[in-house]
Order: sequence, then C-alpha cells, then structure tokens
Amino acid sequence: MLRKMLFALLACAVTFSSALTQRDVETAKGLLRQVAGPINSNQFLQFAGRMLQLWFHDIDTFGAVANGGPNGCVNAQSGANAAVLGVISSINQIHRQMRGVISKADLYVLGASVVIMDSIPKGSPVGMDLLGNFMTGRPDKAVCDLQNVLPNPTGAISTVQQAVSQRLGLTKAETVALMGAHTLGGAHTSISGFTGPFDDTPAVFDNVYYTSYLTKQWIKRQGQSGVFWAANDNSGTIRFNVDMALAIDTARCRTNQGCPLQPQGTMDWIKLYASDAAQWHQNFASAFQKVSANGIRGLVPVTQLRA
Repeated sequence: MLRKMLFALLACAVTFSSALTQRDVETAKGLLRQVAGPINSNQFLQFAGRMLQLWFHDIDTFGAVANGGPNGCVNAQSGANAAVLGVISSINQIHRQMRGVISKADLYVLGASVVIMDSIPKGSPVGMDLLGNFMTGRPDKAVCDLQNVLPNPTGAISTVQQAVSQRLGLTKAETVALMGAHTLGGAHTSISGFTGPFDDTPAVFDNVYYTSYLTKQWIKRQGQSGVFWAANDNSGTIRFNVDMALAIDTARCRTNQGCPLQPQGTMDWIKLYASDAAQWHQNFASAFQKVSANGIRGLVPVTQLRA
C-alpha cells in the first residue's frame, strides 16, 4: 500500500515553486521568444504551429486518462507527437535554464500564449490578453500516459462534440472558437496524416480561418489517411473533415457550395467570428483558459506573484 501511495505521489510530482516571481515569468517569455524567432519568419511559423500542437496534445488528455490534462507530460513514443519533439526539447532546455522554478506544464501554456498574442496582426481589434491573464501553478506529471486520445481528423461533428465540447467542458461557442487555433500553423503528416495550412495566413492569428469557410469553395478529397477538404484554388489550404463538419453536413456533399448546413448550429458561430474578430478572441480566451486549467487546483494569476 505504501509503495502504491509513493508511486501516486511521484506520478503527480509538482515542479511548481512558490518562489516563482513575475520577473521569472518575463524571463520565460523572453526565452520562448528567442526559440520562436522573428515574427513572420519561417522559424516562427514552424515553432508557433508546433507550440500550439504541443499545448493541445497536453491539455486534450483531460477526462480521457487518469490525471490527464495540462501536466507537462506528452508521450514521446507516440507517432502523433513526432512533430512536436523539437519543441519539447526546447521547453525542457528552458526548464533547466530556469532551474525548474516554473513547471513544464506552465511553459506549455505560456508558450502557446506567447505565440498567439505575438502573432495577432497589429492594428486589429484584440479581445483577449492571454499573457496578462496567465495563470501559473500547474504541476508536472512524472509518468506520461501512452494512450493517444487526439480527435480523429476524419471524424464527424460528433468527434468534436465528444473530444472537445464534452470531455474538455466547453460550450458550443467556445468549441468553435477553440477550433480557430488552426489559423496558426498547419497540418503535418506525422501527426494527422495530412499536410498543408488551414488558411492563407498561417503565420498570423487572425479570423481568416473563419472567413475562408465563406469565401472559398472546398472540395472533398480522398487521401491516404482518409477524407479531407481542399480549397478549389492554388493556395494549398486544407481542412480536416472535423473542421468542415462545423459548417456543413460533410457526409452528404462533395463541395461546401449548396451543401446543407450543419444542423447543430455551429455555422452561426463561424459566421459571427468571421465578421467579429474581437468576439472570437473573447470566446477563444474563455476556452483557452478553461482547458488550460482543467483538473488543476490553486492556480495563481501572474499579477499576484511577487515582482
């Protein structure tokens, strides 16, 4: 019994330190930006997309495995995580540089917050402040789960409902808003089996992901990894079937034009976010903060840390 208790404690080992200060968080942000590289550079594009993927792969285990959620522990043996191993290595290095004063779990959330806020176009309406509202205190899990619980990219609207809305505890508005994270980066063969950006501005966190639903013709394609949707132009942009299922009844059509809308009403939120980026930001921030705190107690706002 004692051995089991000790193992349980180790599995949820905490690397968060009460000595963490606002200055430490600023240092971590600076180190993350050094790794990310100049905004609008190819280096930033690659890092930003993979940083968001790593963050999601970490938080998406909540409700699917024991002690899942934002715990800084992603299974490196899973092929679905192959593309984010470089980012994991960078985070581990930052964690060592900072002598473990901030947990890897916090660095995953902070890294995602940095690339999102830094890639919002200058002059555009901003309806969120993920860095100013950053919460810290997530413990690292010592033993990672081997199970891959990522949503199936070829799935239907039910996949989104089960893997995002229900399991992560999001409203319909928050679910559609969180899917907009696909605006940054793109699909990678090693993760999903597909490749290509999700909109025409993959290095920018903007609402083009949503406007593209309305302005582009999308054609259903059959790839080696299953069904996906490709823009009927020369942009090379794609959509997972789970993304397109937010807008239309994908099982009944081969193009989005003239296709029956998704009866779940998610298309209404797509239209709203396409016309109102600030509202999207507001609902995205709500979803981001909620899933980044699932299963964690005692998170501390960065504003309450010692300077």
